[in-house]
Amino acid sequence: MKEIFIKANEYLSYSFLSNSLYKYITSFVIFFISIKILYYFKKYALSKIEELSKKTETKIDDALVEIIKGISWLEYQIIAIYLATRNLTFPTTLSNIIKYLLIFSITYRVVISLEKLLKFALEEISGKEYEKSIKTIGLIFRIMIWIIAVLFVLNNLGVRITALLTGLGIGGIAIAMAIQTILGDIFNFFVILMDKPFKIGDFINLPSQNLSGTVEEIGLKSVKIRALRGEIFIITNSKIMSEIIENFSEMKERRVVFNIGVIYETPIEKLKMIPDIIEKSIKKIKNTRFERSNLSNLNSYSIDFESVYYITSSDYNLYVKTHEEALLEISKKFNENDIEFAYPTQKIYNI
Repeated sequence: MKEIFIKANEYLSYSFLSNSLYKYITSFVIFFISIKILYYFKKYALSKIEELSKKTETKIDDALVEIIKGISWLEYQIIAIYLATRNLTFPTTLSNIIKYLLIFSITYRVVISLEKLLKFALEEISGKEYEKSIKTIGLIFRIMIWIIAVLFVLNNLGVRITALLTGLGIGGIAIAMAIQTILGDIFNFFVILMDKPFKIGDFINLPSQNLSGTVEEIGLKSVKIRALRGEIFIITNSKIMSEIIENFSEMKERRVVFNIGVIYETPIEKLKMIPDIIEKSIKKIKNTRFERSNLSNLNSYSIDFESVYYITSSDYNLYVKTHEEALLEISKKFNENDIEFAYPTQKIYNI
């Protein structure tokens, strides 16, 4: 038994290309175990994780599973080869080839994964209506990611990138100063995406600009608004985000306040009837909710009544039509009760 052990030890100590047979066997075992573990993970464990991710409401776990599923068998094999050859002595060139293969493989996979995560994040916060702008932003970020990846690889290849980084830094500062207005607009584009003060299709009003219209496009640099007369107004993102924005599309209902004046010759009995007439006239109309009607002011030539009601929709066209119907109904009831609307008059007395 002892002789067998000594003989086996002699065989295992046999050296070939600066490595013993024992080291080669150990490396093969490590490679085999690594491949088996990675195969089990890709074949079984990942499918279980995927099933669990489908049961959750969040989408980020689905995106992460898709990223992991994208790892190819070649990449797994490169990892296994690298782990298996750590205890072997190779010529510098061969050792560097294995090392660089691992660096290239990991760098490529990280870049692809970041691109997918970036695409997922941009789509989640924006939606399809911003597809054009999102593609442009995605391209900019992809270029930045690949530049960083190339610099990382060059650094690991032994290339001195300090001077290159310094040049890029100085050039970046110069470019940023030259296009700071554009960068401000791009930043505010992200603010619009995240905060969503308005979206495409919303009807908004900018009081300081005396501008009302429908948002037709939200771009990287500007917002296009279709005014009521039909013309397009283009306002930079920085400008519009510094304004007070009234978003009528967020309204669930419209509050309508209007005033009616009658002549001073109206008898007190009929003045008392007016709030009731207005209330009944409004309640007859669909999509309305009456609130109040009161005598509000004794004007220079009229007795004024202020009335308030709600239209249970944010639709502007419905508001115009409904209010017209309400005023016509009130006018009809006033005529039936001989109540006259007031208008500016003067009385001249001869002395």
